[in-house]
Amino acid sequence: RFNGKMSLSDGSDDIFLTNIQDGKGYNPALSFYLEQYFAHKQMIIFNFKTSFYTGHTSSGYLEQDINNNILNDINTYIKDRNQAYGIKANYIKNWDKSRLTIGGSFTAKRNRSTYVDLDNSVFHQRQNMTYFFGEYFQRVKYVTLTAGIGADYSNYKFQETGKGNDSWNVSPHFTATYKPNSVSQFRLNFSTWQNTPNLSQTNETPQQIDAIQWSIGNPNLSTQFHYIIATKYSFTLPIISGSFGAEGYFIDNVIAPYMYWEGDRLINSYENGKGFRQFTLWFAPEVTVIPHWLYLQGSVTYCAENSRGGNYSIYNHNWSGNVQATVSHYGCMLSVMYKRAQRQLYGESIIWGEDCTSIDFGYNWEKWQFGAGCFMPFGKYDQGNICYNKYNKKEFHLKPDSRFFYIKVAYNLQWGKQKKGVNKMINANAQTDASSAASR
Repeated sequence: RFNGKMSLSDGSDDIFLTNIQDGKGYNPALSFYLEQYFAHKQMIIFNFKTSFYTGHTSSGYLEQDINNNILNDINTYIKDRNQAYGIKANYIKNWDKSRLTIGGSFTAKRNRSTYVDLDNSVFHQRQNMTYFFGEYFQRVKYVTLTAGIGADYSNYKFQETGKGNDSWNVSPHFTATYKPNSVSQFRLNFSTWQNTPNLSQTNETPQQIDAIQWSIGNPNLSTQFHYIIATKYSFTLPIISGSFGAEGYFIDNVIAPYMYWEGDRLINSYENGKGFRQFTLWFAPEVTVIPHWLYLQGSVTYCAENSRGGNYSIYNHNWSGNVQATVSHYGCMLSVMYKRAQRQLYGESIIWGEDCTSIDFGYNWEKWQFGAGCFMPFGKYDQGNICYNKYNKKEFHLKPDSRFFYIKVAYNLQWGKQKKGVNKMINANAQTDASSAASR
């Protein structure tokens, strides 16, 4: 729930705003996993998953004048009943210094959304995603090489309108690692993949946001294609260890929000932009200041990026990172942390996570664990976004002026035969979609 005040440029009385968002649901899931070994170092791995989502999402927007007279009262309520099914299977053949993997996966999603405020209108969407791949791994002395290629096919369609899209994509990938000793390692990686637009991005059912703005999805969105090339060097020395690297990340047909006027309505929708380009440099060290007592670790990242759409081209560059100091001895541990989040470009917006600090103290004694700490003991918390759209430039900051203290006491109680964990080698995708009620 947000309460605010809107000042008008013509000098009229202020308008008081109330914006409420709510949503909850249930998402039960079922998974079946199998590993079957055969002679001559062969195996087949199979994973089946299914999940269901039943829930709702809602939003309310209210405008009132200084006398509490209602100027605008807008409500949206959507009920979802969605399903997802995923199957993934791999065949693996091992040799002494090499490995062959062949596999495939299939994901099906069936979404049913009921718009209560539109006379209980019902909309159905079907999504299917198929993927096949082959991969070969080879070790030659200090070098390991992995190369593979895959093929993706995806489609989605709305039953009521017949609108939708489909796409094919070839996805090669390659990884090379050079490790001459236990001190250093160099890694080079190139990979590609695709993403299908989600339910909220494609559903063209109109949702009113406020007196002017409306949200309408784009059922003609195409799949977006991702390409990444990265290098990483890792090292381990007596006092300092860590890694540094560089990464180039590119998206074609990038799915991003965009706005346009339709009569007296400002429409919030999505488009396939002209592209997204990002270049990143990073360094993450860990320093032993006093052996067995004091450690420092952290990371620093420089990022430069460009996002291009139908009528915009935005550049962004920034520094981000974190640092943590830890004192540990005699079962006690005290740590102090500071983090500045990366400012990530998305369409015409820059979005960032938490800028925060914390202090944490812990003590372990036999099966007991004791702890206490404070979130935001110093500095100012910040999380938010800035939109540079020419029709609706806005800036949002979440800055709670408060500190959170906590105390933790835990006891590890075990008896009888312990369950042995399972390390799954593959994971099928059966994540359900959910609608999103449009809001300011």
